[in-house]
Amino acid sequence: MIIHSAIAFADAITVKLKSEKCTGENHYEIINLLEETIPQSKERDQSIKHFKILIDHKNLVSYTGDIYYKKDVDKLLKHFGRFFNWANTILEQ
Repeated sequence: MIIHSAIAFADAITVKLKSEKCTGENHYEIINLLEETIPQSKERDQSIKHFKILIDHKNLVSYTGDIYYKKDVDKLLKHFGRFFNWANTILEQ
């Protein structure tokens, strides 16, 4: 749910600012769309990095069948929180 929430926030940003949403299964496409949509800044780059870590983890678990442990969830929550704070700032503008 953490990762799906991050994807939903990324979609909300691109829909709000560019009237465009990624519809494919490749969630890395959202990263490219975010980079095209939001002007480059250190904050943007750091936030997209947190989002990419979430997507990387999703793909790892999806394709390896690894089990989530509390430490994994804690890391995901940290990255989600940082991405969420940035995304929420963008969406409130």
